Amino acid sequence: MRFIALFILGLLTLISSITLFASDYYLSAEQFNDNDQLIITNQIKNSVKSDNLNFANIESNIQSKDKRGYVLDQYFKSYNSPLYGHGNTFVKACDQYQAPEDCLIVAAIAKHETNLCTYKSSSEMFNCWGFGGGDSYRRRFNSFEESIDIVTKVLAEEYGRKYMIDPELMEKTFCGVEDPLCEGWGDRVKSILLDINEFSKGIYMGDLINLRR
Repeated sequence: MRFIALFILGLLTLISSITLFASDYYLSAEQFNDNDQLIITNQIKNSVKSDNLNFANIESNIQSKDKRGYVLDQYFKSYNSPLYGHGNTFVKACDQYQAPEDCLIVAAIAKHETNLCTYKSSSEMFNCWGFGGGDSYRRRFNSFEESIDIVTKVLAEEYGRKYMIDPELMEKTFCGVEDPLCEGWGDRVKSILLDINEFSKGIYMGDLINLRR
């Protein structure tokens, strides 16, 4: 009887130990899951904060620059144009010579005449507008800064604001009368101008033409 009693006591002790171990195991597993969930949650929060911070930085950088220059640069970049990086140069000249506030017409003419200076000869001459005429008459500039400034000044001071808003008015003087390729020049430039404006809206920079006063 004593042997049986000891056996039962030992068995109960073993069962109690197993139960306690199992309880501790599940408790530890539950704590681990809670901790793991907490770590993952914090990682997600930190990732969201980081993404929001990056977005805020991008937004701040765009706002710190003139959005007209930003739009022009992105437009130039989309065509692999050497004018990329000179968006604010266009804007500076535009504001200096009181051109229409959207600052699109000079870039639009460059797109029509030389596909934004992607033609090698035009790029080497820093002349994206065929300025001066054809062949030996075409003017060579020292830099894009110089050419953008001079072309904008001539358009603003010798043609005027009205002509810069409606390029059809300058078709026969800027492009020519006798050249059959000049027929419809104004319409084509106007179409490009509107295309740049649509590009601006497409990258969430808004309608630049509405900036005109």
